[in-house]
Amino acid sequence: MVPVQVSKGPVNVIKILQKAGGFAVFIRLIKSTQEDIQVFSQLNDSRDGVTIFAPTDGAFSAIIKSGVLNSLSDHQKIELVQFHIIPKVLTTANFQTVSNPITTLAGSGSRFALNVITTENMVNVTSGLTNTSVSAIVYTDSQLAIYQVDKVLLPLDIFAPKPLAPAPSPPKPKKDDGADTPMVPKDISGAVSCVMLNTMLISGVIMKAGGFAVFIRLIKSTQEDIQVFSQLNDSRDGVTIFAPTDGAFSAIIKSGVLNSLSDHQKIELVQFHIIPKILTTANFQTVSNPITTLAGSGSRFALNVITTENMVNVTSGLTNTSVSAIVYTDSQLAIYQVDKVLLPLDIFAPKPIAPAPSPPKPKKDDGAESPLAPEDISGAVSCVMLNSLVIFGAGMAAAVFPL
Repeated sequence: MVPVQVSKGPVNVIKILQKAGGFAVFIRLIKSTQEDIQVFSQLNDSRDGVTIFAPTDGAFSAIIKSGVLNSLSDHQKIELVQFHIIPKVLTTANFQTVSNPITTLAGSGSRFALNVITTENMVNVTSGLTNTSVSAIVYTDSQLAIYQVDKVLLPLDIFAPKPLAPAPSPPKPKKDDGADTPMVPKDISGAVSCVMLNTMLISGVIMKAGGFAVFIRLIKSTQEDIQVFSQLNDSRDGVTIFAPTDGAFSAIIKSGVLNSLSDHQKIELVQFHIIPKILTTANFQTVSNPITTLAGSGSRFALNVITTENMVNVTSGLTNTSVSAIVYTDSQLAIYQVDKVLLPLDIFAPKPIAPAPSPPKPKKDDGAESPLAPEDISGAVSCVMLNSLVIFGAGMAAAVFPL
C-alpha cells in the first residue's frame, strides 16, 4: 500500500481511512463511538501526536459473522476502538525502542496491555489474545501515524474471562547459565473471533441457531467450551462439532439415563461429539474411519462417517443418524446438526464380564469330594441388565433434573 497523501490543513483521520479504502467497519466504529473527536482533540491539544492501528474489513469479518461485535455494549465498543489508538506518534523506527506494554487511549495495566515486538523486517503487535503484524503504512507525518493490521486487537479486559481470585505468586525461576528464551505470545485471535461463542462460540453460534439448549448446558457444565477454545487456539487443525438437538436428547432425559451418568461420563459424551479437526462437507467423502474424537479412539469410542449421494451418515455402533443441517462453518470451525445423540460404546454398551477365576483344586481326602457351588454372578448380571436399560431407556422411572 502506498501511504495516503492529503492536502494541507487539519488532518482528518476519517477521510484518510476512507481514501485508503478497506476500513469501512473501523470507520463506522470510530464515528459511532465519537473517537474521531478524541483523536482530533489529542492532535490539537498535545504535541505527542497519535498512532492508530487500523484493522481492515477482513479483520472484522469473523467477529461480525459470529455476532461478537454486536454483542458488545456501547462502553465496550468505545474501549475496543480506544485500544487501537496510542496517544503518541510512533514511527517505524520508534517501534524498535518503544517500552512495552504501550499505553493506549483505553488505558494501561495487564488487562489493557498492548505490546510491540520488532524483528528484522516485521512489526508484531500482540494484546495477549491477538497476535498480528503491521501489514502496511496507511499514513504518516510528524503528528499522526496510521498502520494497517489484519486482525482486530482484542483486549483482555473485554474478551477474556475476568479472574475470580488473584493468582498465587509464581515460583522464582531457577538460575542457569543459558540466555533467557523470549516468550512468544500465542495467537488466539482466530479462536476468539470464532469461539467467542461461549466465550461466545457454543453459547453464541449454537444458541443463535436455536434448539440446542441441552447440548449447550452440557458443554458449559463439563467445561468443554474451554477445551474447544484451547483446540482452536493451539492448533491449526480446527474443530468439528456434531450438535444434537433438544429433541435428540428427549428420550435419554425422560428415561433418566442422562442424569444417571457420572460427571466423567458426561464429559466423555460431550467429547464424543467433538472432532479435533475441521471437516467440511467435501472432507466427509474422503475421511478415514473410524474418526478420532476428543473422547479418544479405539473400538469403544469408534465414530464413523459414511456418505451417500445426498446424505452424511454418522454412526457410533449404537446410534445411526445423519447430518440434518449446517449450523455454522468457517475455515476453523464446523458445526453440524444431528437429530440423535451419539452414544459411544464405552459408556452405553455392556462391559464384557471378566472371566471367573479358576476354582481352587480340591484337597485330597479319604471322603467323597464335595460338589463345587457355582459362583454367584447375579450382581454382575444385574449390572449388565442396567446397562441394557441405559441403552434403550426402558422401564427407568427416574426424576429428571436440569443439568
